Amino acid sequence: KASKAGAGPAEFAGTPQELDRYVKYIADTRKRVGPDGLVMFDAHCALPPPFLIQLASLIEPHQILFIEEPAVPGNIEVFKRLKQAIRIPLATGERDRTIWEVLPYLQERCIDILQPDCAHTGGISQMKKIATLAEAYHVPIAPHSVASELGVSASLNATASVPFFLIHEYYPTALQAPIVKKSWSVDAEGYASLPQGPGLGIEIDEKVLLDFPNTNKRRS
Repeated sequence: KASKAGAGPAEFAGTPQELDRYVKYIADTRKRVGPDGLVMFDAHCALPPPFLIQLASLIEPHQILFIEEPAVPGNIEVFKRLKQAIRIPLATGERDRTIWEVLPYLQERCIDILQPDCAHTGGISQMKKIATLAEAYHVPIAPHSVASELGVSASLNATASVPFFLIHEYYPTALQAPIVKKSWSVDAEGYASLPQGPGLGIEIDEKVLLDFPNTNKRRS
């Protein structure tokens, strides 16, 4: 089992009370998944470095798998500063599109886990290139994915072909309309089977797809 606690968007003051709130939130998440579950914390690029450094030291006892998106991409010096001060593994990559954008993280050794998104980057080919590049630096991937089950199926296919895989993101409710007939499933413990069959291992229900705009209107 795995669960990801996250920051913002919300009012933020950086006070001791705010620190206590986040620590309790993460402690409650750990209790919910139990000692054998995985807990991650998504900073969403929303927490200033001084606050995140303080918070990271306080949540260490809860065995956090990684802190996601510790800073906005673009200034590698911020990532280097955070990596020097934080003992919990750091992860990023969902906003980066190509091998050229992830390469500085690896060269500067300031990220422990890369999170390419198959739907955001150049698809399966670019995701595999990023994974191969990360492998050369012994950095695992934890693919980001908030796409429909079509996008997740593509990501699972790519992930199954690389050796340095840690964990995969999946939100069953990302797209409510059952447009995709998938050939894979996720069990109660969070383990996914692999897509089966030709192509991505899915079929598109064209009738549902044609009605999708109307379905969205009815729900809004």
